[in-house]
Amino acid sequence: MASNAANRRKFINSLRNFMQTWGFDGVDLDWEYPGADDRGGVPEDTANFVDLLKDMRDDFQGEYGISVTLPASYWYLRWFDLPAMQEQVDFLNIMTYDIHGVWDASNKHTGTGLIMEE
Repeated sequence: MASNAANRRKFINSLRNFMQTWGFDGVDLDWEYPGADDRGGVPEDTANFVDLLKDMRDDFQGEYGISVTLPASYWYLRWFDLPAMQEQVDFLNIMTYDIHGVWDASNKHTGTGLIMEE
C-alpha cells in the first residue's frame, strides 16, 4: 500500500473517513516491520513508510494527530528512518514488552536465573 501514491491516497481517505465517523482525534501506526525480510518487508519500505507519513501529515493539516509505534529491538528498529519520521509525527511510542523472555534464560543480567539466585 505504501509503495505507491495512489494506494497511499486511498488509505488516507479511508482513514480520514473512519476517524471522522467515529470521532477519533488521531492515529497510531504500528507497521511490524518495514524492510524486515523475515516479516515480508523489502528495503524500499523504509522510504515508503516516510512517504506515507508525509502524505498523511499534508492531508491532515494538523486536524488529526499521528504517532508511530517502534520496536525496541535494534534488529527491527534499523529499518526505520527515525530522523525523517520524527519530522512527520507528533510522537513516537516504543514497544518494550516482550523485549526479554525465555530466549534470555542463559543471560546473566536478564535471564530467569537472576531472580532464582539466593
